[in-house]
Amino acid sequence: MVIEFALQVGSDLGDVWEVSQNAIEVAEKYADGLLAKSEQEAMADTALDVGHLYAAVAASAPTPDEDPNFDSAAVKIGSGAAFASSLAVSAHPNASELSVRIAATFLSYDSDAYYAAAYEDSDEALEVPQVDLNHPHMIARRAERAFQWKLLEDILGETSHKKKIKRKWLRWNDGYIPQLAQEIYDNRDFERMPLLADALEEAGCKDEDILDHCRKHTVHARGCWVVDLLLGKE
Repeated sequence: MVIEFALQVGSDLGDVWEVSQNAIEVAEKYADGLLAKSEQEAMADTALDVGHLYAAVAASAPTPDEDPNFDSAAVKIGSGAAFASSLAVSAHPNASELSVRIAATFLSYDSDAYYAAAYEDSDEALEVPQVDLNHPHMIARRAERAFQWKLLEDILGETSHKKKIKRKWLRWNDGYIPQLAQEIYDNRDFERMPLLADALEEAGCKDEDILDHCRKHTVHARGCWVVDLLLGKE
């Protein structure tokens, strides 16, 4: 949707998905202390450029009542995410605050989120039209929101801060468990999480939160709280 409107206003977002994936990879390398300064600066500049292009689309785009195919809230969130990525890659102190603001916008009520960008700071703010909750934009946002929530559960976990790893688990079978966790982390091979649960159980782990997360939680990413615990990451 953004690319379509970008072409109409003469902007070229390029491969937005490739830029987004690169931003994630750079952030992961930064978290692991493996990011070269030149790569950090290049990614920050690229994310900033994408943010400016989103802003250009938003500035010249129609309001929702003029064109129902334009989701102004999604453009606003995309723009904010790009700027937040730029700040995060630069390790800017305001990155966390901006990320929270984006999350708050994204998680707001559908009707508020749908028209927030088009009508905020406007005299028409009190005349926001009714939103169709079955509009494809609304359905897509709800699906994305559910998936993002599963990612947050994977990374944070409700009880992860209370969990401790026993040394005997790490020593079991010549250190097989941390080796497996490292392979899963390095290769993003999260399909092997149930195998990790089996190994932990054999090593004496009886913690249902840890075992269930490996076996039943279907969405995992770098930062999974169980894998991070086993690898001693913070």
